[in-house]
Amino acid sequence: MTLTQATGGGAPACNLGQYLLQLLSAYGVEHVFGIPGVHNAELYRGFATTPGLMHVTPRHEQGAGFMADGYARATGKPASARSLPARA
Repeated sequence: MTLTQATGGGAPACNLGQYLLQLLSAYGVEHVFGIPGVHNAELYRGFATTPGLMHVTPRHEQGAGFMADGYARATGKPASARSLPARA
């Protein structure tokens, strides 16, 4: 699904965070592992309007990767891990 298809060719009906969550859902992702922060706030705001997606907050970014990997291996379903950019 492209942004043009999602919006019917007109102006976007959603922000990028909502679109990414809709795209993840379309690919069969049910669980997203990650830590909310300033750089991905719009993504996390979209969870309220995207049914079927569950967010799991780990203690740190490395844990998110291991949790997503373990979930995918145990269930055979896709999972997603989100992280924040490193500060300089």
